[in-house]
Formats: sequence, C-alpha cells, structure tokens
Amino acid sequence: MWNGVKCAKIKYLLIKMSNILFVCGFNTHPEQQNDTNLYCSFDIYFNFSDYKINYFRYKTTEDLFDVYQRLKDILDTQKHDLIITHSMGSCLVMKYIHDTQDKRPCIMCMPFIHTSFISKLMSNIPLLEYLYIPKCCLIPNHLLVEGGNIFNDELKLIYCNQVKTSVKHFFLSDEQLVETINTNNIQIIYALNEFISPIDPFILSKIKSDKISYSSGKHTPFGNIYNMSNFFDKLTNILQNKKTN
Repeated sequence: MWNGVKCAKIKYLLIKMSNILFVCGFNTHPEQQNDTNLYCSFDIYFNFSDYKINYFRYKTTEDLFDVYQRLKDILDTQKHDLIITHSMGSCLVMKYIHDTQDKRPCIMCMPFIHTSFISKLMSNIPLLEYLYIPKCCLIPNHLLVEGGNIFNDELKLIYCNQVKTSVKHFFLSDEQLVETINTNNIQIIYALNEFISPIDPFILSKIKSDKISYSSGKHTPFGNIYNMSNFFDKLTNILQNKKTN
C-alpha cells in the first residue's frame, strides 16, 4: 500500500503544470475595485487542477500602447501554454495573434473585439481621450451582471482613453477579425445577453460555429451566482476538448 501511495505522489509530481496567462479586462484592477479580485472564481476553478494561472493586469490610467507592449513582451517569451482573456484583454491579444500568428490556444471570454459603426465614429471625437466618465454611465452594473442596478453601482470617474484607443488603433477590420478567429487556435465564450461588448450578428455568422460557445448571463457571468455554473460548464468543455485533441 505504501508503495502505491509513493507511486501516486511521484506520478503527481511528474505531471506537467500548464501555465495560463489571464489577460484582464478594462477597469478590473484590484486597486480600482476596492482591492477586490473580480476574477477570484477562476482562482477557485483552477485551484485543484494541473493549471497555474497568472494574471496580466493594468489600470485605466495607463497608456494602452504601453500596456500592449508590456503584454507583448510577456507573450513573446512563450512561457504560457494557454491564454485566457476577458473583455478588453481580448482586444489586445487578438491584435497580438493577428500580428504574430501565435498558435497557442486562446479562450476569449465576452471579448471586446468589435463595435458598431457609430461607436467607431465617436472614437474620432476630438478631446474624447481626456474625458472621465462616471462608471455607472460607461459600464453600468445592470449591463455587467444579473441583478445589477443603479443602487449597487458606483459614481467614481473612469478615464475612458483606453476604450477610444482600443477602438481606433487596436481593433481589426471585420475581415481581419473573422479570418484571425477562424484560422487560429481561438475559442470564444460569448454571453447571450451581452450589451457591453456586443459582436454584430453578421460577424458572428461568419465565425465557424465550433469556435463559439454561448453562456447565459451578461458581460461577467463568471462573477454572478445566477450564471457562473453555466459559464464554467462552457469553459470546462473547451478545456476538455483541447486536452482530448
């Protein structure tokens, strides 16, 4: 029996840990969220797995070009086996994959990678990059989670330059976006009630059906008791399929 236990321990130690780089979304840095980790459910999910998760975070006040260069320097090391992104983090990684044709598996959760023609026009408004907008107006809770409303939202001002920069300088064209997703190792988890970063139905129809999984909920279903089970079921299926393949 003891030999069996020893063998089990040795086998466990020999299991290769897969390193995950999790690229966070806009306005999710703990220092801007009262020291709250909005992605703590991922820590719990991966805690007893053969994955080790590392977070790439940035503040809303950082220049997005500097953020991207910092991210690129990390991705260029090739030390991570899997990339997971959320929201604006997907925009940054999508550009990286398009530019480098990196073939590592990437799972993009509720990605901010596409916007309407009107939003693109608005990104050209002079002096927009200098504006601070109340959080409840820019990314209101009722569009983030089920049960979010004005009474549990915040009035703190958020610097919106990163949003403008991402749309104006980092977003791919529609053709580039579809091709990059379809020809690279990218999977998308898309919320059924996505309002923060919706993707045009025409673009969705051009993406291969096996590239997209649909989760119940809104922009952050992994942080909401109503939807997190369904979201992590989708994530589990994607991870299992990647291991099988």
